[in-house]
Amino acid sequence: MDIMIGREVLGVKSYVYERYSALFKTSPVPIPQIESALAEFNFEAAILRLSQFNILLAQSRWEGSFDELQVRLFQDFYDDSIIERINDEYAGKSPHPPYLFFRHLVLYMMRLCARACPAEGGREIESVEEKHAFGRCCLWTTDHVATEADEKAITEGSSEKRRRAMGPQMAVLAELGSPPDIRRSLARADVFFTELVHDHSVLKQSGGLDFLQVFEAAAGLTIEDYYNIVFFIVSWFYGHSIQEMLEDTSKFVVNLRDYISLTHLTQGVDEAFLSLNSVTMDRLPSMLLDHKGAPNRDFSSIQYRPLYSLGDGVVACLDVDLPAGEVELRCLSADRRRVHGR
Repeated sequence: MDIMIGREVLGVKSYVYERYSALFKTSPVPIPQIESALAEFNFEAAILRLSQFNILLAQSRWEGSFDELQVRLFQDFYDDSIIERINDEYAGKSPHPPYLFFRHLVLYMMRLCARACPAEGGREIESVEEKHAFGRCCLWTTDHVATEADEKAITEGSSEKRRRAMGPQMAVLAELGSPPDIRRSLARADVFFTELVHDHSVLKQSGGLDFLQVFEAAAGLTIEDYYNIVFFIVSWFYGHSIQEMLEDTSKFVVNLRDYISLTHLTQGVDEAFLSLNSVTMDRLPSMLLDHKGAPNRDFSSIQYRPLYSLGDGVVACLDVDLPAGEVELRCLSADRRRVHGR
């Protein structure tokens, strides 16, 4: 966490990202101007790029190469003027580069792209110029991950009101900035599904609920198949280094159909799995724009469907930290359906 900039509010020390306005000592670029710039880019191309950012960020935590990834993304997506400014502010003054590409930003950028980018036509974010233009939009958006209203809520008013306002903001930063170790999430799920569901004390407390049968009836596939698919998706991304993925962008997508054909899994379970966890590209914008809470903090729609389908069994991942957690979420959902008769 020491790679981020420290900030203290009401005696609580938190760590935040750098912002465009602070870096350049200027006013934030308004959201309408950012969306106007994003309107030049094809929606699918923008989502693929942002998905790549999230996968690389997750991989950098695994490899312990967060600083190196930030620098690599600067080099690929910032023009010389931005890099010169970063060097002026940080070179020789800080042991770490600024924190400018991060999970919270990427998820919010997905929402902005859903609102602004055309489904047909638009730039593909392949050339150096296109990458720099898209990177500039990402940098501008760092000023809007927390809104002006958010800032006022934690800096103005009574101490009690500020503390209440600060809670949700810090919770989102903590949840998105420090996700659970995905290896432990998978190990915990494996213990639950192979041991605890058969434990006599657990069965007694649950009234003899056959959880595995309930899950299969609700989900359309066994929990073992569900877990194996999640494990495959996660291990696919974590099985390749950042350098390998940057050199071969085909590794950012997963062919579930090919995987199923090479395993003992029942043919067709990929369709059942995707019906629960994925969305097609044409429906992705409406899903991204579906939020009941603040648009810069409520990403629950992505949490429930972290994958998007590219057709023919090929999927990409909006956020690689979410599929492992989805195993536990689906279990709770299956249990609720049984309890409420749905």
